[in-house]
Amino acid sequence: MSNILTNDQLRQIIPSAYSEKATWLSNNYKTISTENIVDGMRERGWYPTSAKETGTRNSGTAKKHYNFHMIHFRNEEQTERMLNKVGDSIPEMVLINSNNGSRAFRFEAGIFRLVCSNGMVIKDADFGSIRQVHMGEFDLNPHIDKFVKNTIKTGDKILELQNIELDTETQRELVKRAMDIRFGGAKFQPVVDDVLKVRRQGDQGNNGWVVTNRVQEALIRGGVRTQFHCLESGETIYRDAGEVKNLRMRNEYNQKLFNVVDELVLA
Repeated sequence: MSNILTNDQLRQIIPSAYSEKATWLSNNYKTISTENIVDGMRERGWYPTSAKETGTRNSGTAKKHYNFHMIHFRNEEQTERMLNKVGDSIPEMVLINSNNGSRAFRFEAGIFRLVCSNGMVIKDADFGSIRQVHMGEFDLNPHIDKFVKNTIKTGDKILELQNIELDTETQRELVKRAMDIRFGGAKFQPVVDDVLKVRRQGDQGNNGWVVTNRVQEALIRGGVRTQFHCLESGETIYRDAGEVKNLRMRNEYNQKLFNVVDELVLA
């Protein structure tokens, strides 16, 4: 498996994960160590393949190193199994943590689609997630076992989507519900046909999986036209939607999108 990050590389990419507990936190706050989790994941055969961290709004020296960070893990056996079964997707586990008391430790099970190099974190009753407040270390192993078992179920769900052809009406309804996740109540609304536009060869077709990924691309990466009809002038104004760069919002939108697909297409 390529692109495995060493601990030294992780220290360079996400230094906040290796910082000491923030001095302004109370003694009751017991940091869940990202470093210990990474070592535990390696022992279980799950290796870090990518990592990111966010900056803080406060640029002062006291808080600049205490950021929210994210690490993606992959397992060679599960990767091969999913590729053989689905063809274009890899299961991942995504760690989300911070040392500044701003958020609880989280672990999400996710899917990374190779054709678009864009991770989709799937969070539903079948795939699961972990949320743990910072009150000390805990045993992650039972949760990893659960995620591995549910990876197979997720592959079956993707296969089901690949075998469902969506008619035009269903595709447009999917776009409407999905875009409401981000643009609900906004002045400028996405142009449905622009959202459904095929932007890469791997997304051609009308099955549930490729349509979902076209919609996700528009929802997260933007680049689609939005429009506003001015009643006073009678003019329709257009502008392009930007990319969602906030890691927390990207995860939230991805999770809500898959819930919409589950309700509309798979129910």
